[in-house]
Amino acid sequence: MKKGKILLSLSILAALGSFSAPLSWAADVTNPAKKVNTTVEGNVSAGVAENEGDNAVSNILTLDTGADISGNATGGVAVEGAGNALTNTVDVLDTAKVAGAVTGGVSYDGNAKENVVNMAGGTVIRGVTGGRTLGTGEAALNQVTIYGAAIGEETEQFGAVFGGVSAKGMANNNVVKIVGSTTTYENVMGGYAWESSASGKQVFLTGTNTIGTSVFGGDGETGASNNELSIQDNSTIGEKDNEDTGYAIGGFTHTGTALSNKVKVEGGTMNYAVGGLSDQDGSKVESNELTITGGTVYVEAAGGTTLGTGNASGNQATVSNATIGTETQAGTVYGGHAAKGSAYNNVVELTDTTTYDNVVGGNSWEASASGNKVTILGTSSIGTHVFGGVGKTGAAENTVIIGGSTQIGGAVIGAQAEAGDAERNTVFIQGGTIAEEVIGGDAFGGNANDNAVIVTGGTINGDIIGGISNPDTTSGNTIIIAGGTINRSVIGGYGAADGSIIGNTVDILGGTFGKNASLYGGLFIGSDYGTIEGNTLNFAAEGITVKNLANFQNINFYIDKETGSTPALLTVTNVSYISEASVHTFAENTEEIKAGGAITLLSAPKGIQAESTEINGTIIDSNYLSRHTSIENDGNNLILNVSDDDELFLNPDTKLFAETRAAGLALIGNGSDAPAVQGFEAAKAAYGEETGGFAPYASIGGFNLRHETGSYVDTNGMAANLGFARQYERDGYVDTLMPFFEYGRSDYTSHLDDGARGDGDQHYTGGGILYRRDRDDGLHYEAMIRAGRLSGDFKGNIDGIHASYDSDASYIAAEAGLGKIVSRENTSLDYYGKFFYTRLGSDSTVIHNSQEDNSYDFDSINSYRTRLGVRWTKEINKKESCYAGIGWDYEFDSDARASWRNFNTPTPTMEGSSGFLELGWKSKMTKDNPWSADFNLTGWAGKQRGITYTLGVSRAF
Repeated sequence: MKKGKILLSLSILAALGSFSAPLSWAADVTNPAKKVNTTVEGNVSAGVAENEGDNAVSNILTLDTGADISGNATGGVAVEGAGNALTNTVDVLDTAKVAGAVTGGVSYDGNAKENVVNMAGGTVIRGVTGGRTLGTGEAALNQVTIYGAAIGEETEQFGAVFGGVSAKGMANNNVVKIVGSTTTYENVMGGYAWESSASGKQVFLTGTNTIGTSVFGGDGETGASNNELSIQDNSTIGEKDNEDTGYAIGGFTHTGTALSNKVKVEGGTMNYAVGGLSDQDGSKVESNELTITGGTVYVEAAGGTTLGTGNASGNQATVSNATIGTETQAGTVYGGHAAKGSAYNNVVELTDTTTYDNVVGGNSWEASASGNKVTILGTSSIGTHVFGGVGKTGAAENTVIIGGSTQIGGAVIGAQAEAGDAERNTVFIQGGTIAEEVIGGDAFGGNANDNAVIVTGGTINGDIIGGISNPDTTSGNTIIIAGGTINRSVIGGYGAADGSIIGNTVDILGGTFGKNASLYGGLFIGSDYGTIEGNTLNFAAEGITVKNLANFQNINFYIDKETGSTPALLTVTNVSYISEASVHTFAENTEEIKAGGAITLLSAPKGIQAESTEINGTIIDSNYLSRHTSIENDGNNLILNVSDDDELFLNPDTKLFAETRAAGLALIGNGSDAPAVQGFEAAKAAYGEETGGFAPYASIGGFNLRHETGSYVDTNGMAANLGFARQYERDGYVDTLMPFFEYGRSDYTSHLDDGARGDGDQHYTGGGILYRRDRDDGLHYEAMIRAGRLSGDFKGNIDGIHASYDSDASYIAAEAGLGKIVSRENTSLDYYGKFFYTRLGSDSTVIHNSQEDNSYDFDSINSYRTRLGVRWTKEINKKESCYAGIGWDYEFDSDARASWRNFNTPTPTMEGSSGFLELGWKSKMTKDNPWSADFNLTGWAGKQRGITYTLGVSRAF
């Protein structure tokens, strides 16, 4: 784009002469319509406003057959010092000729609005403008309509057409319509603002027109928004072999934002079609649209392109029934293209279109590409590659969808990152033929993580790769093959020798595999291997043959009641390498698997290498229902043998579901100590020195505990208690009443003996009340009741199947205690016994897994726990004391039961003994100091072991 040519045309167009405006009263200058059909030397104008503040309004100039103007022709002119040029008109008819420029209305200092130029034939050498202003005024609502005319001169390339032009102000809502056989030798623009913004312009090209250089909806120095360019029929824009010409741009800006501009192409030829374009640092392109439904674009089609440091975002290119490029010229399609900024959330949609080069959703040469999307359908043909996003510093969350009978001459890549990470990109292949690779994410200098390739149809003649990293980590990538024809390797992760390939997954659900197809969890470039671990093959098809099988550390076979109609689920023609892998078998419905049957899971006539392979002989389905099976390896086959008995049972790892509830019960049960111990001590301290009134208190503490349940659960968390205490002194005793609110939470981890693990969070919210009576002889007894709600979640793996659920249940807890305090001078011993009852209500929840959701029921849990203990307390001074204590707890029940239908999970229980040792320090309130504190540290051993710690604070009022 040569901006100098535009300015040259405008400077020539501006040479209308200089007028001096004498001082007089302002007025509108409207002259009778003027018609010219003869030769005129110099300029012609229908009306000139010469006085200060005068406006040139509604003047009409008609140039008819025989008119030959050697200068410029203008409908209305407001000279320097005058006012506006409004609603003036120039009509050029038949064979009229103007050697200069034609302008509807010109204002030197004011606005140029609603001026019109109509051409039905004729020739204009120096260009056509609807309305223009040379000062800070606005050029708005002007219009040029041309029906079959010649604009410009080929040798000098004059002949620009503008709806409106403003030198220093805005150029808004101007229109150019070119209809029929019109030739221009320079640009066509709806509006042009030299120093300001251009918005709301419209340019329409209809018929067979020839545009010498380029067409713009609007061009604004500081911004271009909501401009539209429509190209219909068979216009030719620019020169095919001159890539400095041939631009079809909706909105063009140099320093601002090209925003929400639109280009619609229904036919014709051009080098570039771009919805929004910006070309200097700081400028950007947003939400522009390019729609092509026919015609040919030789070089590039883009929703939005920025050549500066700004971003390209939210742009879209929709192309159908068109051709992009030629056999000798590139033909690239971009949703958004950024030279130095980021490209994000751009879209390309192609249908029945031929391109000769790449298709890219979002491209950034120097920054990142994210959230871009490409969809190609119908009978499209792509010359080289398809990318969802291409970025230098990173590429994330880009998407490619290929369908129909599309032909891709190169590779399909979700995203490519030159020097950063390629993460969470996705490719869907639903149809078509791909000549080369299909890759989820490709990182030249970073990590390739969590990308996906999903194939449900089509033919792929290259490798299918979840992620490629050189030299970093390739992890968490997924490939799903559910249909289509696969003629090369399927590779979960691909990396350099000094990198890592970890945790990638290949799911085979169906499809047709060619003779050169292979399955790999990961592969390294060259012969040296880095770290490769945790890669998984999920095989849920039957009768598939591949050349090689290697580098999977987890292999899961999925069967149903129909499985077994072919000799083997998977056949490998070369040696099958499953060494150090863990092999599992899963069923769609375990109840439908026939007892006594045998199914060949894997067959490798050249041998199976299975050193240190862990083969799990228990089958499991999505409900976690299992039956007894075994897997036999005879050196060439892995054979699943189903037991003759009909016994069905929930997988032992489902104990994790119930252990979560046991951990919740323990969390609530331990919460009893906050009000019964710290709360009461706060009340006692408040009244110890007859401070009077009531004593609000707060306590907060933490814990790190392990609960033995037949396996074990580790918990880390906190418990808080907020309430107030009131004492009533009676003859021979003191009564204490304490209402309170409580809150607690914990993070837990459940561990089974076979290594299975579950994790989650739990929290409870509730309230309660405690009553205690202390007699003068040292005897004391108490009662407490609490109620509230426990909520939590679970995430874990049940014999290789991921599981998660949320739970919510009510709880109620009670405590009764009896003790005796024996005091001697400045020490005392408190002998006590307590009984705790805790009930966690039942719940029904949905267990989510990768196969389907299932409902499980949790029975209510009852805990009956006793405690015997003694605490020794010594007064340090009148305000402070320290204490130590020992105790023994015994849990009588707490069995946690869960079930699916009439099948029960293994039951964890915390029944048994625990002992504790406590140490603490506390301070008393006095009349001079209304504050008290109590710090307690307790160590546990036995069924419950670990530590708890609490800080309680109270204040008297």
